[in-house]
Amino acid sequence: MTWTPLILPFLVGALLLLVPGLVIMAFSGLPARLWGLSPALSVGAIAGSGIVWGVFGWAWGPSAVLLTTVLIALLAWALSRRRPSVLAFGRAVRRSVVPLAIAAVFGVFVFWRMYMSVVPGPEAIGQLQDTMFHIDVVRYIIENQDGSSAHTGYMDGSLNASGFYPAGWHATAALLVELTGISIPLAATTVSALLTVIVFPLSAITLAVTLFGNSRLLIASVGVAAQLIGAFPWRFLSWGQLYSNLMAMSLLPAVIAGLVVLLRSWASSTIASRTLLVGLIGVAVIGTALAQPNTVFALVVIGFAFIVNAIVMAPRPVRWKLLWAACVVVALLGGWTLLYIAPFMQRTVTWVWDSFETPAQAFGELVTLGFNGGLGQFGLAAVVIVGGWSVVRRHPRESWLPASALAFGVLYVLAAGSEGRVRDFVTGFWYHDSYRLAALVALLSVPLLGVAVAGALHGLRRRFSRVRAGAFPALALLLAVVTVFMPGATQQREWIRLSFATDDAWMISPAERDFLSEVARVVPDGVVVANNPYDGSGLAYGLFGTDVLFPAMDGNWLGEWDPEKKTVSSELTVSGFSPDVCSAVEDLDIVYLLQLDDRWYSSGGTLPEWSGLRVDGAQPGFEPVLQEGDMGLYRITGCG
Repeated sequence: MTWTPLILPFLVGALLLLVPGLVIMAFSGLPARLWGLSPALSVGAIAGSGIVWGVFGWAWGPSAVLLTTVLIALLAWALSRRRPSVLAFGRAVRRSVVPLAIAAVFGVFVFWRMYMSVVPGPEAIGQLQDTMFHIDVVRYIIENQDGSSAHTGYMDGSLNASGFYPAGWHATAALLVELTGISIPLAATTVSALLTVIVFPLSAITLAVTLFGNSRLLIASVGVAAQLIGAFPWRFLSWGQLYSNLMAMSLLPAVIAGLVVLLRSWASSTIASRTLLVGLIGVAVIGTALAQPNTVFALVVIGFAFIVNAIVMAPRPVRWKLLWAACVVVALLGGWTLLYIAPFMQRTVTWVWDSFETPAQAFGELVTLGFNGGLGQFGLAAVVIVGGWSVVRRHPRESWLPASALAFGVLYVLAAGSEGRVRDFVTGFWYHDSYRLAALVALLSVPLLGVAVAGALHGLRRRFSRVRAGAFPALALLLAVVTVFMPGATQQREWIRLSFATDDAWMISPAERDFLSEVARVVPDGVVVANNPYDGSGLAYGLFGTDVLFPAMDGNWLGEWDPEKKTVSSELTVSGFSPDVCSAVEDLDIVYLLQLDDRWYSSGGTLPEWSGLRVDGAQPGFEPVLQEGDMGLYRITGCG
C-alpha cells in the first residue's frame, strides 16, 4: 500500500503543532533557544481551548484553537511589551539548519525503517487493547464538537464515569481530521509520525541546548539520538497503544527546559517577566498534562532531583544543606502521600499490574537499555553511562539530569521486578506500568547520549585536526544508521509489525473492517446496535460512526456497569427474550445486534458478562440483515 496519503496531513500536522506555539513565543519574547517548546504550547492551546469551550458549551474546532492562540499571544505581548518578532526564531533555526536537517532526515529514515516498512499502510491501526478507546474518543470529539478533557470520559457510556480523560492527543488528531478530511486511522498514524520525527527530537534538542549550550554537533547528536533507544518512542507504538503517553513524553523534555529557564532566571527577573514566564510555561505544562497527567508526577521526581542538586551546589554550610534537603524530602513525601490516597487517584494507583521478573533481571535490563524483555542495546547503554558521568564531572550543576534518569531506573526495577507496598507507593501514578517508567529513563538518556557523542566528536576534531571536519560526524551518523539495524532496534521493529499485523489479527481483520463499513451504510444514523467490543466491533463507532452500545472494552471504562446494559450483554441471545431483556432493549433503543468473527481479543470477551451477544446460526428473534461467515448484523425482532 502506498504511503503518499501521509504526506499532506503530515505537513498540515507539522504546522498545527508548531505554528500556534511559535506565534505565542514570538509575541512573548521568550528566548529563541526555547523554540522547541512550541509544540507543548500548541497542544496547550488545543487542549486548553477544549476545556474552556466545554465550560461554556460552545462548539469546539479549528476556530476555537485559532482564537485561543490569538488571545494567549496578545496577553503575552501585553505582559512582555516587546515588539513581536519571528526573526529571532528564524535566526535560531538558520544557525542550526544543517544539524536540524540531519536530525529530520534521519528521523524520516528511522520512521520508515521502524514503522512504515512493517505496517500494512497509513490507514492501519494497532491490534491492541487501548487502540479502540483512543480511536473512539477522536470520533466522540468530532461528532460532539467538544474537545474538552472534562467530557471525553463519557465516550464509553459507562455509568457514573468521571468524565475526565486527558484528550490532548485525541483533540490534535480530531483537528487533523477536520482540517484535512482524512480518516481517523490516518490521523492517528500522522500524529505518531509527527511526534517521533519532529516533536520528540526537537524537544530533546531544546533541553540539551538549554543545559549544555548551542553547539551544532550537540544539536545533531541529540536529534539523531532521539530515534535510537527502543524503549521510547518506538515501544509506545507496539504497547498499549500508548498514544497519549507518546505525545506527553515527547513534549516533556522541552517543558523541563522551560522550567529550568524559569527557575534560574527568577531572581533576576521583573514581576512582569516572572508572570509571563509562569503563564507560558503553565500553558505548556497544561498541554503536556492534558495529553497524559502522569508526566506531572515525572516532573515532580525531576524537580526533586533539580532542587536537591541546587542545594548541594549552593555555597552554604553542610548543616544548612542538610536542613533544606530534609525539608524538600518531607514536602515531597507529604504531597505524594496526599495524592496517593486521594479518591480521584484510586483507579490509577490501585491498578493491578504484577511484576514479571526478578530485581536482578530488571536491573540488567536497565543498564543495557533492554527493557521489558527486550534485547540489550549495549553500545548505546555504554555511551549513555559515559554521557551521564561526563555531565557529573564537567557540568555538575546539571547532575540532576542523570540523577533523574537513574531515579526512574530504580522505579522501573521496582515495577518490573518486585511487589509490595513500597513498590506500589512509588510507581502507582504510572499504573505500576514498567513500560512507562522505562520510557522516562530512555527520554532522559537521549541528551546524555548526545552529550557523549558531541564531546567525543569535539575531542576527535581537536586531536586529528588534519582530518576533514565532516569525517567524524559522518562516521557517527553511519554508526547511528547501523544501530537502527542492530538486534535491539530490529526487535522493536518486529514488535511494531506484530502489533499492526492483520494476518490472524488480534482485534480486527481487513474483512471485518470492510464488513463494519457495510454495516455503517445499512444502519441509520442514531440507531443503537448491541455488540461485544471484545470481538472488535467497538471500532464500528471510531472507524465509521455506528452507534454501538459498547464502543470500548470494560477494561478501558472510566465508570461502571449500567444494569440494563449488563442485562443485554449477558442475556440478549440466551434468555428467550425475557421481560427484563426486552425492557432493557426498549429503554436503550437497541434495534440491531452486531457480531464479528468468532475470535476474541482477550478472554474478557467470553466472561459471563458478555455471554449474551452472539447468535449461532439461525436463531428466532434475530433477523439477518447482513451476513458473511461468522460476521452478522441482525435486526432484533424477538421483543415484538
